[in-house]
Amino acid sequence: MIRILRLMLLLLLATTSLQATTRYWNGSVNNLYTNGLNWVGGVAPANGDYTDLIYFNDTKLSGLMIKESELTSNRSIREVVFEDAGYSLSGNQILARKVLSYGTGTNSINALKFIYNYNCNSYPGNTLNIIQSVYIDGGNTIKFAGGGTIVFNNSFGGWGTSYQEIYDALVVFKKSQVSTKTYFTKLMQTESELQLKTTVSSAESLISAGTITDNLGQGLTVTDIGGGYVSIKIAPPKIPGTVFIVK
Repeated sequence: MIRILRLMLLLLLATTSLQATTRYWNGSVNNLYTNGLNWVGGVAPANGDYTDLIYFNDTKLSGLMIKESELTSNRSIREVVFEDAGYSLSGNQILARKVLSYGTGTNSINALKFIYNYNCNSYPGNTLNIIQSVYIDGGNTIKFAGGGTIVFNNSFGGWGTSYQEIYDALVVFKKSQVSTKTYFTKLMQTESELQLKTTVSSAESLISAGTITDNLGQGLTVTDIGGGYVSIKIAPPKIPGTVFIVK
């Protein structure tokens, strides 16, 4: 009985040590991510444990109003949360399980690596801009949602097969494909939209190959929206008995 109680206590202590700590950026000294004085409480986020959550919020800023946090080396974190717009994580790579972006305007991350299964959400009025290539751990699924816009300036890299699910979000790739590796992208609902910098015929080939699919079984439409981009959406449902007349 005593041994069992000891084991339970050890498990409780381990669980407590793994609980996430929230760190708020205030930029009170300079733009260096690793400087503890730039964070509320005077402690920079822990690195390598994927437990800390980092938040960027206008109400926490010092009078310097520094909205750029620069990484001079790769850092790992559990979640990145932009509660307001106009922030940037510049410099080296940030490793995260989740990225959430709020506020009217744009937030940006220079270099990003996703680990495990993860969420990348941008909310109404917001654009999340990912500048460099994104590294994806293969075999996992990234989910895009929130009702905003998520822009990737490069295709995904990494290893293995990657999977993407687009919910109520516009996801833009400024390249002709989602990933340089094997990938499967699924549009999950009628609000889903994927934009690629490619031609209609090339996008249709990706759909025919099963690389891009829809979750509703209604098929996909591909539209040339100009500027070298196409828009891929779920086709409207077919109404039985309806006859469409094309003039």
